[in-house]
Amino acid sequence: MSTDGSRNPARSLDELSPQSSNGWVFFALLLVVAAGGYLFAQLFQMQDDDDRHIPFPGPSQIGVSAPPIRAQGWFNGEPPTQAELQGKIILIDAWAYWCGPCRRKAPRLIRLYEEFAPQGVVFLGLTSEGEDSLDRSREFIEELRIPWRQGYGAVETLSGLKADFIPQVWVIDQNGTIAWDQTAAEDVDVTLRRLLK
Repeated sequence: MSTDGSRNPARSLDELSPQSSNGWVFFALLLVVAAGGYLFAQLFQMQDDDDRHIPFPGPSQIGVSAPPIRAQGWFNGEPPTQAELQGKIILIDAWAYWCGPCRRKAPRLIRLYEEFAPQGVVFLGLTSEGEDSLDRSREFIEELRIPWRQGYGAVETLSGLKADFIPQVWVIDQNGTIAWDQTAAEDVDVTLRRLLK
């Protein structure tokens, strides 16, 4: 209540200052959120700017058999056949047209494609976005000049890969086993070179 009897929901800065217990809680939460946001931003910023790989905390899929690669439809070519993928090294990139970090990661993935596709590595992009987003997904691919095939409506495969966030990348070895994910200690290009030996 204000001095004139009306209800005033706004609080003064004094009420939110560290001198009050509510103020301490508010500032502590603010600091925790700010620190978490800063660390998350730094994780993606470092990887985007200088291509250094920072292992992502969380459960690893390395050593697990990869799920079948399925999508509702494909951009940039025909669906990959089982015969085409058999015995190949495959790099899968999970993305969405609305994902800012996916956009920032595209140049790095294109550099990897230019280096490793001529050596036989199959690059595939997958998005869970479906037919209702075809135009926006196509624009994303064309604008960033991504040359490899892109599957849309790939919910089943992405679920099998346990894609909890995007962008996310996996490398599948010649035996159909996940050889690299974002939890790996080494960078993806190191794994690709090792598998190609």
